[in-house]
Amino acid sequence: MSTDSQSDSSRSSSDSGEDSDSAEEFDIITHTHLESKLQNQSDHQIGGDSQEVLEEKLERLCEEIWSNATDIADRDDRSRVQPRDVDNAYQQLLKPHNMIHQTISKVDKIKWELEDVADQSPFSSEDD
Repeated sequence: MSTDSQSDSSRSSSDSGEDSDSAEEFDIITHTHLESKLQNQSDHQIGGDSQEVLEEKLERLCEEIWSNATDIADRDDRSRVQPRDVDNAYQQLLKPHNMIHQTISKVDKIKWELEDVADQSPFSSEDD
């Protein structure tokens, strides 16, 4: 009887090894689901290689968002990731991009103000 339980436990340990390997290869985004979504968004077609690259990039984004979300939950001493953690993690990824756009808007505003000041200057020439 102990032999049977040993072989059962050796089988389950090898099975769990297979599960961890297959989990690493599990696709977050299915090829057909993404293709369907893309077709609904645009009249453009996507080549097989382009779709694979897009899938890889989307999976990388998912990993990054999840990593940030778990960091937020850890910081709050929680073992469960809440929807707000995922939202905050996503916003953290967008923050640098949003800051760049805000800065561009501010620079444009300053440019217009400087142009107004220059136009009002007695040293301004209309030939410039």
